[in-house]
Amino acid sequence: PWINLFLPSHTALDFIQEALARTSLAEVGQGVISIYPYNHSAFVAPFFRVPATSHFFLFALLRNAIPPTTAHAEQLVAANRQLFERAKAAGGTRYPVDSVPMIQRDWVEHFGQMWEIFVMFKQFFDPDNLFAPGQRIF
Repeated sequence: PWINLFLPSHTALDFIQEALARTSLAEVGQGVISIYPYNHSAFVAPFFRVPATSHFFLFALLRNAIPPTTAHAEQLVAANRQLFERAKAAGGTRYPVDSVPMIQRDWVEHFGQMWEIFVMFKQFFDPDNLFAPGQRIF
């Protein structure tokens, strides 16, 4: 149950320190913790949502559910959602390849001002709505 967050540089340090202080080794489950700096100018794809600051950080908890039980995995996914909500409050976004459950309202917020264009492209390129029904975007 991974989580990948993008945090504005001005909130990243405090956010990451707090998140790591609240995360036990057992919650990481021998997974990887990644922290990478980025320049906003390198991100030109309009639907790739990152903080609107000149610099930001990726903070990723690439967790493993150990023990590999459904209950433990669900607990980690719920913890990811809480971490994501705190990241949004700190001006962050997420890289949606992780295990944060989203519903349409979340996707509308995620895409922000690009939502209407995103919907238009979806209707044009996938008029039969065949692609990504499990993501609950539409």
